[in-house]
Amino acid sequence: MSKSPGPNPSASSNTPLLLGVFLGVLFVAANLMGFRLYGTLSTRQQSEINGLKAEEADNASMISLRDVWMERDGVLNAYPVPTLDPSSAGAGFLQALQEGASARGVRVLDQSFGSPGRAQSFDTVTVRLKTAGTMEAVAKWLFDIQREGEYRAITEMTLRSDKEAPNVLCDVQIVQFFSSARPGP
Repeated sequence: MSKSPGPNPSASSNTPLLLGVFLGVLFVAANLMGFRLYGTLSTRQQSEINGLKAEEADNASMISLRDVWMERDGVLNAYPVPTLDPSSAGAGFLQALQEGASARGVRVLDQSFGSPGRAQSFDTVTVRLKTAGTMEAVAKWLFDIQREGEYRAITEMTLRSDKEAPNVLCDVQIVQFFSSARPGP
């Protein structure tokens, strides 16, 4: 009589072992994927933290400048930006510069206009002057040009000795900032 094939004792004893190895490999693979995902998320999170720290530093610097901004606000309130007609702003600005130079004993040798422009929320007019005078007179005149509330800036300047001592020659470019006059209704 032939024996029927029954359960193989060696195969049944290996099944728990194979199942254990399979589960172990599955566990290691899941952990490796988890570590990789954790590393990606951690890097992204660290990047976001660094961005927030930079933003916080910017905010802190603005807060530390509060007194400076309050002082500037006070100046703007005390000296409002001049409102001028753009078509006559250049001529008026040039006349004011010539009168100021004459009052300080500075001679205007040559004059020209730069292109009108716009800087942030202000209109601008630019004047270029070649002047001569004593160093003291020129220095006082340059100081007068940039008085608080005048909204003027010296953007270029060349200062050199004149042939006639103690005079100096000064080539200067000055910008006047202003708000445009709005025509009435």
